[in-house]
Amino acid sequence: MGKKECNSSVVFEVGELYLFSESEPSCPCDRSLWGTFDKQVGSTIYLESQSYNLREFRLWTAVEPRFKYVRLATRGELRDYMYFLSAWEYRHNKR
Repeated sequence: MGKKECNSSVVFEVGELYLFSESEPSCPCDRSLWGTFDKQVGSTIYLESQSYNLREFRLWTAVEPRFKYVRLATRGELRDYMYFLSAWEYRHNKR
């Protein structure tokens, strides 16, 4: 999948990881929102989980409308995201 406008007819796949950017069509991994797609209702995209830095995560949130660009994550980015999400969940569920 190439770079697309978030509000265009992007076909998202449930469970896939996407990177979102406000201003950079390439959605660089160090300056983008990372998120696992859950659903789209109208023009609102909902994510199962999201992170800006792979250290802190938010669950079950909507993508803010300010994000204009999106791309599918590479398999390497998906691997890294799942590793850090798992570590975060382990730390937070240990309490």
